Amino acid sequence: ASFLVPSVAHVTSALGNTFVSRLSLSNSGTEAVQAELVFTPASSDSSLVDGFDTSAIRRATVVVPPNDVVRLSDPLVLLFGLPPPVSGTLEVRAPAERAGSLSVASSVDAPSASGGTFGFALPVFRSGEGIRAGGTAAITAVASDAAERTNLILAETTGVDAAVAKVDLYDRDGTLVGSDAVAVPRWGQRQLSRVLERLGGASGSRAARLELAVASGGGTIAAVTTVVDNANDDAAAFPARAAPSSGSALRTVRPAWARATGTVKSLVPALVNGYRTFPASAEPFTFRSVLGFANLASTEALFRLTYYDLASGATIVREVRVPGRKTVEYANAVEQLFGSGAGVRSQGPRCVESDPQGLLWCRVASSLVKGTIGDSFPVVPVPSEGLTGAGTARLLGLDGLEQSVDRSRGTRSNLILNEVLGRSVTLRVSLYEAGNRSSPIAERDLTLGPLEKLQLSTVFAELGLDSAA
Repeated sequence: ASFLVPSVAHVTSALGNTFVSRLSLSNSGTEAVQAELVFTPASSDSSLVDGFDTSAIRRATVVVPPNDVVRLSDPLVLLFGLPPPVSGTLEVRAPAERAGSLSVASSVDAPSASGGTFGFALPVFRSGEGIRAGGTAAITAVASDAAERTNLILAETTGVDAAVAKVDLYDRDGTLVGSDAVAVPRWGQRQLSRVLERLGGASGSRAARLELAVASGGGTIAAVTTVVDNANDDAAAFPARAAPSSGSALRTVRPAWARATGTVKSLVPALVNGYRTFPASAEPFTFRSVLGFANLASTEALFRLTYYDLASGATIVREVRVPGRKTVEYANAVEQLFGSGAGVRSQGPRCVESDPQGLLWCRVASSLVKGTIGDSFPVVPVPSEGLTGAGTARLLGLDGLEQSVDRSRGTRSNLILNEVLGRSVTLRVSLYEAGNRSSPIAERDLTLGPLEKLQLSTVFAELGLDSAA
């Protein structure tokens, strides 16, 4: 059993920012897990690197103690001893009997000249996860203009066979702009920098999308874009997603806010507008939510949206109709779509019911003097493995929570909890130190009413561990 990180790197950008990967290996079991890490260098148009090429790949072993977390900062240089610049994929292998207790998370960041760090979380895939022959997937929010550029990462996740990925670029009006066939070797990786221009798109394009399929080969492809700010190098990652099939279980559940059983249900845990980006400073910058709606079919796609504005107490219902193959984007959804006043504080969950050919994305952003910062924000299917409750009760865990005692520096961790079906629920939040998951250092029982959203800001403060936060 294994996980694949589609891109690990130690590289310096044209702006002089040095980005390094950081990994978190978490063991929820009662016995140690010996994880083997296998690095495969990135391929290019002129050179394909196979994941079984012993002259190119590098291996290392990391032991993750029971009930503990191992964090690896800059593993390519500090663990494998490779000289920068260097990038590629990282496979994390675990014995089959221990794989269920291991989880892997990845991020890429760089130090900021003004203090702190910036970067983005990168999706981690399980072995065999991704696009197979006969399947298709799409990535939305593709942009290339004076503000942003988009890179595409393709990684093979099985190690069984190579694959040739067919990549099609469509503009926001649904017009096919260009295509490319990209060979990806076993466990290998290809990055198409400025993918929009590579496929014939014009600078100034926004809200475009990529559609991907495996044209040949028995491999499986994971696909992720990074949308990078041209002024400061901050970025957001968007994985490829397939539209649910007609027989999908996602279409059979009917929460209280949904009108039909034949639609796809999802939740954006929180939209935001007007809240300070840097709460401990006097700087005027605020966050906003960006929403996009894409239609993968030739017939109209309908999105029914219910926004629960917790700041005003209002419940706002909107419909977005997207013509066949087109894309609609709102740079500030709370103001442009839900009618909030400019800069007025607003925040709360948004429930979505859509036709199966529709895809939506969300991003939280803040425009600064120099560029924009933020990240992609999850769109949670209902149901999904990220939900727990009556009938599907499961333990949900989060690793890597941190809290600085000085709010003007360091990091802070917030936790968003949403009730999604329209029924009240009581849950327990337990906080553990690394290396000890049997005795929590803090606990709190919480009750959420129907469709309520609760945010612990910060987790440590709300659990009584940081009275100064």
